[in-house]
This record gives sequence, C-alpha cells and structure tokens, in this order.
Amino acid sequence: MRRAKLISVGKVVGAHGIKGVVKVLSLTDFPERFRERKRLVFYGEGDSVVFEGDLEDLWMEGNLLFIKIKGCETRDMAESLIGSTIKIKEEELKPLGEGEFYFHQIIGLRVYTDNGIYLGKIVDIIRTGANDVFCVKGKREYMIPALKKVVKEVDLKRGVMVIVPIEGLLE
Repeated sequence: MRRAKLISVGKVVGAHGIKGVVKVLSLTDFPERFRERKRLVFYGEGDSVVFEGDLEDLWMEGNLLFIKIKGCETRDMAESLIGSTIKIKEEELKPLGEGEFYFHQIIGLRVYTDNGIYLGKIVDIIRTGANDVFCVKGKREYMIPALKKVVKEVDLKRGVMVIVPIEGLLE
C-alpha cells in the first residue's frame, strides 16, 4: 500500500508559558486550517510521528500560531516538540482556483522558455510581498517573477513550466 504524501503546514519554533503551549511558524497561506482540524500530528526526522493530540486552543500573532494540544501539559513537553513539523496528507489540502498552485507542486518543475530553451529546475520560491519569485537553477541561476505575463504555462503532469522572458531576465 502506498503511503500518503505528507505536506508541512507548520514548524514548532518554541514553547509559550508553562502549560504546554507550542509556538508554531505557519508554513501555509491558510493558517485558519489549524482551527478546522480536530487532531494535529507532529513529525520528526524521517516522517516519524513524535506526538499527536486534539486541538484545545489556538490563537495567532502575525505568522506565528500558539497552539494548545490535549496531552501536551507542561513547558518541558512543549519544548520537546521544538523542531518538529505539523503535517497533513496531500489529499487534505484546500482546493485552489484555476492557475493556482501549492509551492510543493512548483518546486522541482523544469523551466523552459517559449522558444524551447531549458533553463533549469525550480529549487526555491521567494515571497517578496508584491509577487513570488521562482529560483531556477541550471547552468546558471535565474530569478523568474511569478507574473502572468512571464509564466505562460504550468503543466504539473509533465513537470514543466514555460516562461516568456521579459527584457533583461536571462542576462
């Protein structure tokens, strides 16, 4: 039986207070997803489950979430979860609109120009506020803006992105 693909949605970065609250850096554009979940699963190295428990309370401050989970009752227990990652099964992801993609779907795509020139693979995505930027690594490194006028096609089945280079992009 094939194991479900797991997607990271949060990383434990600290403990808060003395009652087992964990401080979580949200890795999702949908932090409200945490409120919708009854049970959270924390993973360590090699996708091994290190803790799971029912959500008791949650509040947000910026991109940090403060989460109280049943069974995590002390600061020491919360500190033991630092470095672990909250993950969900890929099929639990919220559906996106036409032309929208999750980062994990984009990273690894092969990038070609509309003339068929291979540039490399997307190795990272930088959030700039105005628009995301795809970091493409091949013989050279390119910073491709995630703009409709630049990204002509994304074909997840083929693992390909086709771009129309704007002036100066490939120089």
